Order: sequence, then structure tokens, then C-alpha cells
Amino acid sequence: MAGRGERASSLLAPSSTLRSLSPYAQKLTAQIVVWTASTVVWGATLDEMLREPIECNSWCIANYVFGGGSFIYLSLILLFNYLCEVEKMRRDGWFKYIVELYMMYALTIWWVVGVSIASDVDNNLSSTAEVLAYFALFGSMVCAFAAYRTFRAEEARLDALRQLEEEEQSQILSRADFGADQA
Repeated sequence: MAGRGERASSLLAPSSTLRSLSPYAQKLTAQIVVWTASTVVWGATLDEMLREPIECNSWCIANYVFGGGSFIYLSLILLFNYLCEVEKMRRDGWFKYIVELYMMYALTIWWVVGVSIASDVDNNLSSTAEVLAYFALFGSMVCAFAAYRTFRAEEARLDALRQLEEEEQSQILSRADFGADQA
């Protein structure tokens, strides 16, 4: 029986081979969370618009724009990430990691305004949509931080590759110089 308890405790203990998600995976996860929250804000606003179309005022339209705009914006970003992963699009083109970082900064600013509208006293947005607007705001902040970490990791990888290439070039040149001295 002692062996059985030891086995169970070893299954519950964290494995030494397990690590946290990469910055890229964290960024994608945060983007999917914000995409989902945007969908709920957009859907709740649409539900409100269809239930009481006469009472849909400027707050209602603003919620619709912020939820739907964020949904479409993140759908495109997730599509571009997918296309880069399946190598149908290249990261050295216009959709570089730095461009995606600035897009995440813009999304964060977008949701700062969106949350201020969603949480206004005169706004008749459902409480679920209001809470998810905050999720979208905080998620977009996480997206921005994760996009920055992804950008820095990619820069470090490229710097290491450049340094390796320079070392290989210097070794080739030193061999050529050594061969010329021998002749």
C-alpha cells in the first residue's frame, strides 16, 4: 500500500519536464480570451438592441461598436498568427512581432474607452457583458505584455543567429587566412 501512495503523490507533484507556456502561447491564449469576451459584449449588446430597439441609444451603439470591432480586429490578428504558423504568411513581411505588439497596445487603448462606456451609469448593458468588458480590458493588457515578451524572445533568437553566423564567417576567414599563409 505504501507504494501506491507514493505513486499517487508523484502523479500530483509537478514534473521536472513541465514548464510554463511560451510567451507566444501566452499571447495567443490571452488573445483568445479577449476575443471571447468581445464576442459576449457584442452579443449582449445585440441582444439588447433586438429586445428593445426603440431604447437603443448612443451607449448601446457604442457597446456594439466596441464589442464587434474588437471581435473583428482580434479575428484578423488570430488569422494572421495562424497563417504565419502554417507558413502561408511570413513574419518578416508586414506582420512582424513589433507590428503585432503595437496592435495589442491599440487594443488596450480601445478597451480602456470601451470599459468606460460599458460601466457608465446610464448604460443599460447587462452586468455579464459589463464584467466581460473588464475581462477584455485586462486581457488586452496581458496580450500587450505577452506580445512584448514574444517580440523580445524573437529578437534574442535573431541576435543569437546573427552572432552564430558571424562566428562561422570568422572561422571560415581564419581558415582561408591560415591556408594562404601555408601556401
